[in-house]
Amino acid sequence: MDYLTNGIAWSIVQKMMLDAPSYDFNDDEEEIVLSEHNRDDIMDYVNSLM
Repeated sequence: MDYLTNGIAWSIVQKMMLDAPSYDFNDDEEEIVLSEHNRDDIMDYVNSLM
């Protein structure tokens, strides 16, 4: 709330919230190991996040 009372535009606050890091704590997922065989799939996945 301090952002809004100091005159920072709401669009800037929204961008800051979108850029904030987060982590999914779901332990049911298995770890993905990067290899020569799956590197393209992983790069496609990372690029889809942007």
